[in-house]
Amino acid sequence: MKRNNASVPTSEPVSAGKHFIVAASALFRRNPVLTVGLLVGPLVAAATTLKAAAALSIAVFVIVLPSVVLAKLLQNLLPNWLIAAVSILCSASLSFLAHFLITPISPLIFDAIGIYLPVLIITPVSFVGPGHDHFASRSKRWCILEALFVGIGFSLVAGILGALRELLSSSSLWGIPIAVLPSFRAANTVFAGFILLGFLSAFFRSLAITEKKMAAFFRRRKAEKLARNRVFREQYSQEETASAE
Repeated sequence: MKRNNASVPTSEPVSAGKHFIVAASALFRRNPVLTVGLLVGPLVAAATTLKAAAALSIAVFVIVLPSVVLAKLLQNLLPNWLIAAVSILCSASLSFLAHFLITPISPLIFDAIGIYLPVLIITPVSFVGPGHDHFASRSKRWCILEALFVGIGFSLVAGILGALRELLSSSSLWGIPIAVLPSFRAANTVFAGFILLGFLSAFFRSLAITEKKMAAFFRRRKAEKLARNRVFREQYSQEETASAE
């Protein structure tokens, strides 16, 4: 009989839930601030208030995410080195849009960032640069989700860091006084930003370790459940055979 190869799947389908879980791990294991380190400069230099942190987060979403999506769409059309160059050009163009969106929130944020703005522009290279085989082998959905969760991870760290520094330096959030606390003006310095970022890094790494332990626990539970089901099926089959005889 002739075998119909068209009906045989070539690979195991991956559910949307699995895509979501794998991409969500970028919040901890691939956080751009705590692991890659490309965005540490603008964060410790400019994220001194919650407004500044929000402005930086908007800039990352506007500049980085569309560039990564464009690079994935061009994957089969251009070589990797040219895709990286196109991504940088796209990021540079989108920086003008980011300036337009951020100015109403924090007009002086770009003055505070200074030379660190080019760091945001070249960030997509960390996803699509030459030698990044994981980018070429993943689906478009996976790459878009990963870039999205990397942006969320940066926003999470930026928000926590900006809020802490604003509370310590001026006892306020978003420019609104909320408590009477001892003023610690040094919290706005780059040195204090690095110290707070170190504590946040340790906290996020502990979350990543906990995530790995939980994943191993659930895999072990699933394997034990499958083994019990297999033993149950074998016993049931033996009982059926004995009763038939």
